Amino acid sequence: MSIMKTEEDIIGDYYQQYVDEEGEPVDRPNENSREVADTVTNLPGSIPRPTDQRVNFGLFFQDYLPNNENFKMHLNLLFGTGLPFGPPDNQRFRDTLRIPPYRRVDIGFSALLWDRERVENIKPNNPLRFLRSVWVTAEVFNLLGIKNTISYFWVKDVTNRTYAVPNYLTSRRINGKIVVKF
Repeated sequence: MSIMKTEEDIIGDYYQQYVDEEGEPVDRPNENSREVADTVTNLPGSIPRPTDQRVNFGLFFQDYLPNNENFKMHLNLLFGTGLPFGPPDNQRFRDTLRIPPYRRVDIGFSALLWDRERVENIKPNNPLRFLRSVWVTAEVFNLLGIKNTISYFWVKDVTNRTYAVPNYLTSRRINGKIVVKF
């Protein structure tokens, strides 16, 4: 488990914001918007750095089945709070949004097919005599099928508004493997 907070305060960073007579922000002054009454200078202060992932937790558990060491199971749990992000306009003070937390559960089962140390007499013509062990494994990654966000696509509409569309990691996957030791 790790806990971390990292932020920065860039000296001299500020931005101008247009406001109307009631003090409400006006996006961009043009002929179709409300009339701009004043300009306010904002100092953003401390902002999270791109690596500001407050909590990261991982747990890996593996054990043999009772009374049979030829079969084992492993369980992997992962959790991480979201990273900061913002629109792609190179204005760091706007990178204050957060990606949703990363959550994942993996499970796997393994079976020992061959172990040379457990066999007493290996015949000279046995093709398995050169192998130390053979394991076969079946795993399910992202067992709960959680849609984890990895990044965002940025889309602009006809009025030049920008929207963040999430880009998801792969969903549930099944994996099989054979481990042969010589």
